Amino acid sequence: MAMNAYAIPGIDRDVVGDVFNQVCKIFYKKPEEVMQKVNSRGRTYVLIRQLTMAILRQKTLMSYSEIGDVFRKDHATAIHSVKAIDNLRETDKQFKRMTDKFFTKKDNETIRL
Repeated sequence: MAMNAYAIPGIDRDVVGDVFNQVCKIFYKKPEEVMQKVNSRGRTYVLIRQLTMAILRQKTLMSYSEIGDVFRKDHATAIHSVKAIDNLRETDKQFKRMTDKFFTKKDNETIRL
């Protein structure tokens, strides 16, 4: 099952796909498996979606609606995901260490699509 980002005009599928693939790797899941379970509420699948949404929000100029469209969710889900990941990174040191590579700032790192 292909990611929805491939069909959204103006969104670079390579950036979205690369971020999604990297997040899947740290949870030892195949991207195809995660996309098949896009409506799953399993903790691992939810974390993968939320983390991908949070990274896309920070690293790209995508709107919440565009980010939500990647996983067939609405903008409110994308907003909640970003807040949930921010909260989890503040309260869970192990999760923060695991995800630091995605959130460390470099000069002019925002990806313009």
